[in-house]
Amino acid sequence: MRTVTPPALRFQPTAVAERGMASWTIMASQEASRSSSLTEMQSAPYSC
Repeated sequence: MRTVTPPALRFQPTAVAERGMASWTIMASQEASRSSSLTEMQSAPYSC
């Protein structure tokens, strides 16, 4: 009896890739927001 790969295992790589892309986009958006806030802080006059 041969073992047939279930659809879950067959579609797992795409799910992993999608999750990786989601985490990458989240990281990129966080980095962009952090860099923009950093430039805002640098461009804004210091209160102290």
